[in-house]
Amino acid sequence: MKGSIYTGQKCFECGSTLKYIEGRGALACPDHPLVIWKNNCTVRFGREHTKRFATVYDAERHLNFLRVQTDHGTFDIRDWQKSAPLSFRTLRKKFLASKEKKEISKKQIRHITHVLEKAGDHWDAMSIKEIGEGEIEDFFDMDHGVSNKTLANWKTVLHNF
Repeated sequence: MKGSIYTGQKCFECGSTLKYIEGRGALACPDHPLVIWKNNCTVRFGREHTKRFATVYDAERHLNFLRVQTDHGTFDIRDWQKSAPLSFRTLRKKFLASKEKKEISKKQIRHITHVLEKAGDHWDAMSIKEIGEGEIEDFFDMDHGVSNKTLANWKTVLHNF
């Protein structure tokens, strides 16, 4: 199976590296099976994903989740990167940068920026994959204090985004 759990902790008796034993919920010494470690550890899933955990239990849950995602074909390394390339915040900044390079008026850029900032108040922390029809409807059902025409313009901006 892809991925495993590691720690820098050594065996208290012989000094060898502790190994993860699948399903046991602990790291153990190969020579002294009674020496176990259940605290600070790291999950490594291929070369691209590494994450630290306070307990082996939490690390095991994360590792199993990643394996299930891989089995279902939904694992995407971009979901786990620190730079969050699929977050609404990151993508809206890229979108605005691309719009500024095109030959559109400053007024249009200000309008697009305003709409995306309003939406960003609700969606900045979310991945673009998590923003569905329900979240969009909730956003437009809120009282923004603007006319229906303005809301239609906002929908156009989000549709283009």
